[in-house]
Amino acid sequence: MKLLVTGGSGFIGRNFIEHMAARGHEITNMDIVKPADDSRAAHFEQCDILDGAGVKACFQRFQPEAVVHLASRTDISSKGPVEPFYASVTRGTQNILDAVQSTPSVARVVVTSTQYVCRPGFKPAGVEDFSPHTIYGEAKAQMEKLTRAANVGCIWTIIRPVLIWGPWNTFYRDTVVRAMQKGYYFHPSGRSAVLGLGYVKNSVRQVDRLLHADGAVVNQKTLYIGDGLFNLVDWMNAYSQELTGHNVRRLPRSLVRLMARFGDLYEAVTGRKFVMYSFRFRNMTEDFPAPLEPTFQLLGPPETSMRQGIKETVAWIKEHPGA
Repeated sequence: MKLLVTGGSGFIGRNFIEHMAARGHEITNMDIVKPADDSRAAHFEQCDILDGAGVKACFQRFQPEAVVHLASRTDISSKGPVEPFYASVTRGTQNILDAVQSTPSVARVVVTSTQYVCRPGFKPAGVEDFSPHTIYGEAKAQMEKLTRAANVGCIWTIIRPVLIWGPWNTFYRDTVVRAMQKGYYFHPSGRSAVLGLGYVKNSVRQVDRLLHADGAVVNQKTLYIGDGLFNLVDWMNAYSQELTGHNVRRLPRSLVRLMARFGDLYEAVTGRKFVMYSFRFRNMTEDFPAPLEPTFQLLGPPETSMRQGIKETVAWIKEHPGA
């Protein structure tokens, strides 16, 4: 398969290209950022997805049979606005869709959205019933609408990843994991959030299977990508046990809530993040389930367990400790 991946230098993209290259597919990574690993340079074509002419030129040179669109700004707590802050999500996706329409070789497209198109606790009436609680989610909802309206003329599927973790996620390595290693990480006492989690190697296998699934079954569908629902503190404890040999610290919930309120004020005054703020506190305490069962029925269950995924991720962290 001739496969074009946008955003292949990022966390999920890097894992996906590694997975697909090992299976013999011919790949182009179209990204504005060069891959960190020189061994992946042969797959790379530098291009900003906001450059519509450049995107079309890349498609015409490579003539892909399948496109997996991962490129996006991914910070989820920004106050926006959608334009121009999340232009890569909206206008960038429109450029990809326009390029697909002008490239007859493309038979399949996978467009990456997010579970954040619906806020925690919201029960949508259907896949086009949106209720985002972040500007990022609003941008992704607009992106889904653009995809459905594009009439690209080939098989297309929208995926909504849950919280994806694993090797090459440098953000979690440099924040949460580093705090665990230094003994700074803490979790509110009481009931912890239950949410969708996905080990990245399971997630890229799901996308691989999606590309090879019966087109009539996956065409114009929206599927969540991930491993299932987990208690957040159980996941954090498993990480902490592997890294430090003990569970994470628990602080009184009322104290963490108070810290979050102070953090909101601190950010409003200084423009900088405090260790705790309301968005982070809600992520720790509010359930965020995702309907993953249809994905398992179509693509099969995840192969790697949470414990094994954590072992593999911690091994990667030890090999790539960062700055």
